[in-house]
Amino acid sequence: MISPKSAVLWASGLGAVIVFALFIWPTAYRYDHMELGAGRSLPVRINRFTGFAEVLYPSGWKAPTQEPNRADPARDLTPDDLQKLDGRASLDRFGKFEFDLYNGTNLYVKEVTVEVVVQDEHRKEILRRLYRIVPQFAPASPLRSDHLETYLGFVLAPNQHWNWRLIAAKGTKNLTVF
Repeated sequence: MISPKSAVLWASGLGAVIVFALFIWPTAYRYDHMELGAGRSLPVRINRFTGFAEVLYPSGWKAPTQEPNRADPARDLTPDDLQKLDGRASLDRFGKFEFDLYNGTNLYVKEVTVEVVVQDEHRKEILRRLYRIVPQFAPASPLRSDHLETYLGFVLAPNQHWNWRLIAAKGTKNLTVF
């Protein structure tokens, strides 16, 4: 027969294991991801006890602001708003176009369209293309900078020159996930 002292020790040990399993291991959160399309996703954590979900944006864990079916549709920026976008771009030797965008508008910028022109050493145009670039994790926030990048599908020859210009952009008044 089990003594009362042994029963208390067994019950205490079992209680400690249950508390450890619930609160410490594996953690209070279950981790998942949210597909954004085009092979992109964002990490999501869900509290196992409350069901509260948070999305990991570059600025940290935040609650989603809107349900996807109520998303604010992106609209073309006006010429005035387009002038408030600024930035510097570079093209590396592997054809990666990197663009540091300053968003001087009060909108969340969801995409930009840039025109890239390549010329030979005599300034004869060889190539002119439009590229639609979408921020990698979340829309570019108002009055902040963001880093955008894409591969152009070509590399420059040593005697070629290139330039670019911002053609268009789309944005929303509210922060929504793509």
